[in-house]
Amino acid sequence: MASIFDALYLVDKRTDTARAADICINTGIIGALGAALTGLADWSETYGRPARVGVVHATSNTIALSLYTTSFFLRRRRRSAGMLASLAGYAFATIGAGLGGHLVFAENQGVNHAAAEDLPTEWIRLLPMDELMDGTPHRAKVKERDIVLVRNAGKTYALLDSCAHLGGPLHKGTADDCSITCPWHGSRFSLIDGRVLDGPATSNQPTFETRVIDGYVEVRAFSAEAP
Repeated sequence: MASIFDALYLVDKRTDTARAADICINTGIIGALGAALTGLADWSETYGRPARVGVVHATSNTIALSLYTTSFFLRRRRRSAGMLASLAGYAFATIGAGLGGHLVFAENQGVNHAAAEDLPTEWIRLLPMDELMDGTPHRAKVKERDIVLVRNAGKTYALLDSCAHLGGPLHKGTADDCSITCPWHGSRFSLIDGRVLDGPATSNQPTFETRVIDGYVEVRAFSAEAP
């Protein structure tokens, strides 16, 4: 928006147009500081290639923020130089935005890794109840999706196995106090409804209805009609 107002200022030379550009710069700097803090928190939970891409992403955005801050001070004395600085900042911000999109869409960072899609609405028989040991997570497969089964205090619970945070295998985690903890980063979910009890996960874990018929555990996805 600052670049647009700067372009308009070059045409009309109006002080209110220049002031609008300055307001955009000031607001953007404040917003960028908040975004940097949340971005750092997200980056601290990444590893390998996504972490390296995140460093370049942060570097581009830091350079952009520095240029916009320089523009903020230059505009008071040499508006033309300040406009050039903000234009350079926009270029680096564009690079950073592209890398941010790559992290989300190509590296699957900051997304829900346990999306409730293609889950069965009909009952599916899995395994004999006797194979479930109390408090020990057990992996099973439902229509190409891995789920984790946990027997706790005589009841059987089922959740998607892929942790909503970064896809960790919940069946390799620990189950106690009617909850299950991911072995990768410690996210803890309720066995009853899949809600997040402890982060870093922010999305709830999809859960299933369970029942025991003829000694076998059966599951299906919860539906709006389910009691």
